[in-house]
Amino acid sequence: MGDYDFVKEVVPALGATVIYKGVRIKPGQHIMIAQRGSKFILALPGFAYSSTVTFILYALPLIRRMLGRTEAEEPIEATLKEPFVKRSKKSEFTACNLSFEDGKYYVDFEGKKTGTSAILTNMLGNTALMLTGEDDGSLEAGTVVRVIKLDSF
Repeated sequence: MGDYDFVKEVVPALGATVIYKGVRIKPGQHIMIAQRGSKFILALPGFAYSSTVTFILYALPLIRRMLGRTEAEEPIEATLKEPFVKRSKKSEFTACNLSFEDGKYYVDFEGKKTGTSAILTNMLGNTALMLTGEDDGSLEAGTVVRVIKLDSF
C-alpha cells in the first residue's frame, strides 16, 4: 500500500479481475485477491507477520478448496490466563501461546511482542491466533476466547 506498491496497478493490467482489496483486520489489512480465468492471484501484505496471518486466513482455505477439501479449520475455545489489551477497532488476530491443561485450552502472551506487523518471531513455539472482533474491547483473565490452532495446518 506504500508508494512502491505496484501490485495494485500490475494485477489489473494483466487482465485479472480484483475480487476484493483490503479487509478490516489487524494484521493483514492490505490484501488483494484477484482472478484471471481459473487462476487466482493473492497479493499479501509486505510485513512478515501480516503476510503470514493473511496466508493462514485466506490462502490456506483457498488451497484446501482447490484440492477438493471442503472441511474448514474451526476455531476452538480457550481461557485467557492473563488480561488482553485490544489495540484497534478492527478484528484482530493476535499471536498467543496455547496450552492444554486439565482438559482445557489456555492462552497467554508470554514472550509475544506487540507494536508492529513485522515481528515474525511471534509465530514461534506453540502458537495460535486469538480472534477478537470489531466490537470487542480489552478482555480480563478468565475470559473464554476463540483461537485458531496452527499445528493443524
